[in-house]
Amino acid sequence: QIKVGDIISFQMRGKEEVIIHRVVEIGSDEEGWFAVTKGDNNAQADPGRRRFTEIRRVLVASID
Repeated sequence: QIKVGDIISFQMRGKEEVIIHRVVEIGSDEEGWFAVTKGDNNAQADPGRRRFTEIRRVLVASID
């Protein structure tokens, strides 16, 4: 289950680039579940909504 604060990697539809950003909002609309993402050093959230099918990975642990 993905929640606000999780770090995910995703691939936007039609693009080959994989992006790693943090989930800042989760919601549901007429298309179903979505997440809003934002890079930690970015002032604004990423444009658009990430759909579950775009998500490639979720960070589950970090070793310091």
